[in-house]
Amino acid sequence: MRRYVPGMFRAEAIQAAGQNRPSALAHWAASDSVVVGCIVIIATAGRLASAILQGDRVEPLPGVFDQISYDLLARQVIAGHGFVFPVDWWPATRAGEPTAHWSYLYTLFLSAAYVVFGVHPLVPRLVQAVVAGVLQPWLTWRIGSRIFGRTAGLIAAALSAVYAYFVYYAGALMTETFCILAILWALDTATAMAHADAQEPGAQPPRSARGSGSLRSWLFLGLAFAVAGLLRQVALMMLPITLAWLFWAPRRRRA
Repeated sequence: MRRYVPGMFRAEAIQAAGQNRPSALAHWAASDSVVVGCIVIIATAGRLASAILQGDRVEPLPGVFDQISYDLLARQVIAGHGFVFPVDWWPATRAGEPTAHWSYLYTLFLSAAYVVFGVHPLVPRLVQAVVAGVLQPWLTWRIGSRIFGRTAGLIAAALSAVYAYFVYYAGALMTETFCILAILWALDTATAMAHADAQEPGAQPPRSARGSGSLRSWLFLGLAFAVAGLLRQVALMMLPITLAWLFWAPRRRRA
């Protein structure tokens, strides 16, 4: 029979709590994965509905008029005419004159879809909807959880899944959806790098952050911004801000 020592039960409770902590963390991680999976399903379903409703024709719908330009330019490319419009086009592009005013990366995406599946705008709409439905809430969850905690990450993912403009634009043949995904990729990579730098000396970083300060992570960051810039050049305005933050954040913690 054990002799009672003051504080014994409290010490045992603390020890038991410490032993149960890994299992609790594993339970939270599993439950978060289930919630994120449900959010992804909702996001994908909404974006697929948007794509189907916008249909297999390209029409001047509210707020997405640029899809007419991308569709026409893709048709010109697969017809062998290159990046030219058959008539005078905005902005100040003459008929038959090669243009760089429109994202050639997105135009090539549409052209590839038209070559493989025929000129059916619904196909790239569906592809874009699925990619956005999966990656948009998932990346949002990763970034939000890493910076503000698991609850904030889940709320942010849920909001991104049902935000009307995200759902609407995911079905439109425009650069916005893929550009937002590229920016989220860049932010996810940058925050993972900063998170790895914040680990205590000798601590084992989480799997998602391992190697975050490596050359591979810098290459991923550069690739993400390159894709974003080739889709919408305005995204490059975030590059110097992100680099400055990566330089400043670890020094602020050490101060």
